[in-house]
Amino acid sequence: MPHLCSPPRSVQTAILQSPTGTLTIASAPTPSPSPTQVLVRTHAVALNPTDHKMPQLHPSPGALTGCDFAGAILSLGASVGALRPDLQIGDRLLRLAGYTPLATCSPASAALVRDYGASHTFAYTSPSCADDIRAAVAAPLRYALDCITDAESARTCYAALGRTGGRYVSLEACRSEWKTRKAVKGEFVMGYEIFGKEVALGGEYGRRADEGKKERAVKWCREVQGLVKEGKIRSHPATIAQLSPQQWLSYGAVITISYAISRCIYLLYFHPLAKFPGPKVAAVSNLWYAYHWFSGRYPWTIEKVLEQYGDVVRIAPNEVVFMRPQAAVDILMSGTKQRPTFIKTDFQHIGGEHAGIAADPDVEKHRAVRKMLAPAFNPRALKEQEPALHEHIDRFIRQLEKLGTGEQGVDMREWFDWLACDIAGDMGYGHNFNNVRDSKCNPWTAVPSVCQCIAAKAHLFLRTFRGIGLWGTLNQVMKRFPLFYPLVFLVLPPKLAATLPTLLKANLTIVRDRITNRHSLKHPDYFSLLIQDNEPVPSEGFLVAQANHLIVGGFDPDTNLFTAAVHFLLTNPEKMEKLNREIRTTFASYEDIRNDALQSLPYLHAVIEETLRLHTNGAFGLPRISPGDTVDGHYIPAGCVVQTAAFATTHSARYFHHPRSFHPERWLPAEHAEYDPVFNADVKSAFKPFSMGPRGCVGQNMGYMQARILFAKMVYRFDWELVDRGVDWERDLRLYAIWEKPPVVVRYRVVGTAKE
Repeated sequence: MPHLCSPPRSVQTAILQSPTGTLTIASAPTPSPSPTQVLVRTHAVALNPTDHKMPQLHPSPGALTGCDFAGAILSLGASVGALRPDLQIGDRLLRLAGYTPLATCSPASAALVRDYGASHTFAYTSPSCADDIRAAVAAPLRYALDCITDAESARTCYAALGRTGGRYVSLEACRSEWKTRKAVKGEFVMGYEIFGKEVALGGEYGRRADEGKKERAVKWCREVQGLVKEGKIRSHPATIAQLSPQQWLSYGAVITISYAISRCIYLLYFHPLAKFPGPKVAAVSNLWYAYHWFSGRYPWTIEKVLEQYGDVVRIAPNEVVFMRPQAAVDILMSGTKQRPTFIKTDFQHIGGEHAGIAADPDVEKHRAVRKMLAPAFNPRALKEQEPALHEHIDRFIRQLEKLGTGEQGVDMREWFDWLACDIAGDMGYGHNFNNVRDSKCNPWTAVPSVCQCIAAKAHLFLRTFRGIGLWGTLNQVMKRFPLFYPLVFLVLPPKLAATLPTLLKANLTIVRDRITNRHSLKHPDYFSLLIQDNEPVPSEGFLVAQANHLIVGGFDPDTNLFTAAVHFLLTNPEKMEKLNREIRTTFASYEDIRNDALQSLPYLHAVIEETLRLHTNGAFGLPRISPGDTVDGHYIPAGCVVQTAAFATTHSARYFHHPRSFHPERWLPAEHAEYDPVFNADVKSAFKPFSMGPRGCVGQNMGYMQARILFAKMVYRFDWELVDRGVDWERDLRLYAIWEKPPVVVRYRVVGTAKE
């Protein structure tokens, strides 16, 4: 294959579209031309009138195919003939074919157009253009080629054709109302068809692959090339402008400003989501979205704009958020036989070949992994796992007994992190991080308390995870700025940048150990279902990805629930007293506390539900990509992103009475003595703490069981008191991909004796 310039590289940097529709900058193979193709390094492109339709019709949303370009030819296909890189054909072809070419143009270009083959030229701006054409020709006009295809050009062509009709061909779809004469046969051509491949555009622009059209195009090009060699046709004059640096800067500034203005006009008035209200800056740029995520107050911002603009708000150029519970049903319960699936975005995907169960946008892959893991959370499996759970919680209670509290108290955030981490590792892949066991701080120091003597290996996960919120925010926000995404690692905090690779390496080591020791388990874990004895072991990358999500999914929601519940109970001591009474009158001893009995305790269940309502785990909106379907009565075109507003919904007086106050009574059955009828009008269906549908949390039953057992044993064993009542939970909360919680400093007094 001949190369006209330096040989092209085998790979190139390109903007690629992922299966979820997200654009990323990545390496891609450089195309290799077929025998009849030419490989060109593009230097410049021009947009035609048809290109403005591309953002709505292109398979990659917002992309333009483009038709005109200039650049350097890198290589030729084996069948490509002699080269004429400046080849441009004028109306001489029509004259050579035996036709009399007529042309419309501006008066300034008339002489040039006649020189290149037109017999007559007519000013398209003249009101009598069609009449002038008919008067200038002796025989009726038979053919009209419309290169513009708007209402005026179509009118001129139809009027100029002979009375008996003729053939009208356009380079763009001609609207039916422009076709004013039945005797004229109208059609339009798609230049892309000459490649013989499918034209995957929407509506009437789509074309099936046709190899015959490619063969005819190749033959035509060769014939034209022969005419050029014979001098029967000549190329259009070319001018190469030499610009000074100042001119380049001026033109660059004009182009940049023009592009920015044009993009803003399109996004504000012509984008498919332009009909939805919202902040104007959010409609034209992702900066509004990024700013509020980096502020840590994203859920409250969404709540505010929903109050201001209504139940559907545009929060980014290609994204809207919905308030009403029906929207959550339409989005999250999709994928049935009646409705197409709203695909998960790459919001939670941190990179790599395998996304993990919580982030994988591939519906079939997610369904397969979920099916593998689901047996770990059925009632029988939970029964088998309960003894290991009691072992962790009993160790936690004993450590608190040994340490005791002084006047300054204990910050329970730390302890709940340790406990949740140990449980997640042990239940997930049989590895106990032993954070609780190794917490040998004695005595407690200044508040907020931080243990200085945790083993380094056990502390690695927590030390990294506590800083990973910023990484998660950077990762998902910067995907919206693909040109800057490769720089995201440059702005990571140095400690996180140093520990994150170490954490990933440690996780890989644990996964490998788990595979090696899969026949010597102390108790069942989730990985047992991923590496079954009678099945081939999945790839290491697949298992590591699932481990990441199982550990994080088992840790973060649980420590949030534990910490928030203690805060809400101790800031509402009358609620804590009710829970005390229910637990201590139900069980005769600490050892009697078991999950089966706990499931029948309504106030305990109500405390958990109310905590989950006030402290929403899915406060980031669960974004999905629309397949082109209706959400809460609004049609959302394919490729647009939608999300729900769980935080705003559960904190809205439209759905819950006293929405910002802690009232477990709202979840009690009506016949319960503590039930308050003021909560009769609460819309319980607006509360979905573990999402719903095919992507709902597979481990929610395990989460409930952990919370029931932990709260029951803590309440049975200790009396609790909040030390710092100056903490405002909502005011001090921040969300950076994960929740950053305010301190919950408590004192406790031993009541009973925990099992040794």
